[in-house]
Amino acid sequence: VQTCALPISPGTSMPVASSNPAAPAMQMATGGVATASMTGRVEPTGGGPAVEPRSTPSVTRWNQEIDKASKSGNPDVAEDILRRMQRLGVMPDVVSLNSVINACAKAGATERGERWLTYMRSRRLQANTITYNCLMDAYAKASDAKGAESCMQRMKEAGFQPNVVSYTTLIHAR
Repeated sequence: VQTCALPISPGTSMPVASSNPAAPAMQMATGGVATASMTGRVEPTGGGPAVEPRSTPSVTRWNQEIDKASKSGNPDVAEDILRRMQRLGVMPDVVSLNSVINACAKAGATERGERWLTYMRSRRLQANTITYNCLMDAYAKASDAKGAESCMQRMKEAGFQPNVVSYTTLIHAR
């Protein structure tokens, strides 16, 4: 079964033809017309099999915007983009939140980054090595070597192996 991201609202019928490389497969699977269901599945109107759309392209677009704000070191903008994303019904993933935490790190805002890690856990999103590296970087930029060391310890306790970035960040925190 081919998957295809179609940005259509539930109940909307539309012809399946576009510059999307998966469109020919969608045309074959749906008879050329599909309806988006409330679950996000693309249901063929002609009685063929349902096709699962990928949500990743939509999230990826938002992640690119959050990353731009992150690279500029502006956690306010990164957080605003994340909140706008959520208001529009797009659920952030670990990449989204890592980018917000990275924006906090660039500003040396350790408490703010820690709040986003707490938020991530509350949403049952699995933090990863990048998450902890971003937090360690926040502590390093805030000249808090003990905070960076504590973050590395929590990383290990969570079952993640520190990498070269982890150790380099820890060295720079000292």
